[in-house]
Amino acid sequence: YGLNYIRPEVQYSTIFNDQTSIVTYTDLDRSCESIAKISPRDADAYRRFTEMSLGILPLLTSGLFVPPMPQGPFWALLDQSSEGRLLMRYLQYSVLDVVKEWFENEKVIIHLLKLASEAMTSPEVKGTGLVVFTMPAFVHTYPGGLPEGGSGVLVDALIRCLEAHGADLRANSTVTKILVEGGTAVGVRLQDGEEIRAKRAVIGQIHPLLLERYFDDLDETVAGNAGRVQMAAFAIMAMHFALKEPPKYHAGGDGGQALLAGFAPSRLNEFRRIFDDFRYGTVASDPFATAMVHSQHDSSRAPAGQAALTLFGFGPFDLDGDSANWDHRKEEMGNWLRHGYGSYVTNLTDDNIIAECFHTPLDVQRRSPSFQRGDVTGVGKYFHQIGGHRPTPELPQ
Repeated sequence: YGLNYIRPEVQYSTIFNDQTSIVTYTDLDRSCESIAKISPRDADAYRRFTEMSLGILPLLTSGLFVPPMPQGPFWALLDQSSEGRLLMRYLQYSVLDVVKEWFENEKVIIHLLKLASEAMTSPEVKGTGLVVFTMPAFVHTYPGGLPEGGSGVLVDALIRCLEAHGADLRANSTVTKILVEGGTAVGVRLQDGEEIRAKRAVIGQIHPLLLERYFDDLDETVAGNAGRVQMAAFAIMAMHFALKEPPKYHAGGDGGQALLAGFAPSRLNEFRRIFDDFRYGTVASDPFATAMVHSQHDSSRAPAGQAALTLFGFGPFDLDGDSANWDHRKEEMGNWLRHGYGSYVTNLTDDNIIAECFHTPLDVQRRSPSFQRGDVTGVGKYFHQIGGHRPTPELPQ
């Protein structure tokens, strides 16, 4: 249906504020070589860590495509083998617990913590350790990619596929209620009052925090647990640029060529304090961000010689205690993100910027009801919200 994914060899990088970097490639050997320039011992550890991660990959991927096992039997099953008990431990660990058990160099630790933060996990929150444990297996087996022509091309291909199979698609048709008869969902009511009845199934993609909005007389337990679902500990913001020429990084090397180029302090304590700031509704002096220059992998994204740049920054959803402050301080925070990223490149200057736009975490939530509190991953990746409790014990199926 016309969809093609580009999967760059340079997958992920961390560029530190001292302008050094570590790069993760699809190729495990090249990744270890990059780590070895900073810590040969950690390069060996990363190889072992990846091999162990690969060992549980079949279990993880199979679990993505079938209804999850109830949490009790799953936990009992894990307890029957040494591998399972290790997984139990990592499920309860924080990301930082897992990484510090394996690695010693601060920059290597930060590199892995920064990658885990792309799943919107804070490094010291217990019950998130599986996130970082599984990432090497996925990066080196199912590398990240981007749809050639832009994200809209994925939507276009899905439309062609669905229509080829007889689907009747209706855009701009906001559902306000799920119709329920005899305990079964039988259709939907639209904003204009029209009702569409289902012949076989109603498929809902409703955020748990909004579940009560769509159902009348929802079971109290279902509604109560859904309303207690927790989002990520921080939120995302996005800034987009059209540039006359691609960014030029002080660090050099492959770091700026990565599908995801991350930026972080070079000291672990400074990195950890960023998340303390988020907890108290403030942002660090240097933005915690990731850059994507997809036009360097996909020539259709920008005219020849020019570039499309996206910055994802992270921060608290309740800025200074109130999400409404994002509207009041939007220009200030956009400049904060732009200038912070500008310290890593030589040419994010007014004469190189054709156009730019900034979306705050509050804008992100307004754009999609699936992104409550600026969490673009759906819900927080905590142990009590995965598997048979994803996102609650009543809703994992």
